[in-house]
Amino acid sequence: MTRIYVDKTRCEGSQLCVGAYPQAFGFGDDGYAYVTDEEWSTTLSEDELDTAITLCPADAIRRLPSP
Repeated sequence: MTRIYVDKTRCEGSQLCVGAYPQAFGFGDDGYAYVTDEEWSTTLSEDELDTAITLCPADAIRRLPSP
């Protein structure tokens, strides 16, 4: 299972991921997006995940390698 995360060192706070997929991403008080479902498959399809990654202008949404 692929897991995803938001790299806060890259996140610019555009909130495009949150706007497009609020079921999988949130926006924290710290000004950065975060993943609400690290195993994303319960909330996003593979195509939607690819779209979320593409939408991010800072390239901050990342896939973690499978263990």
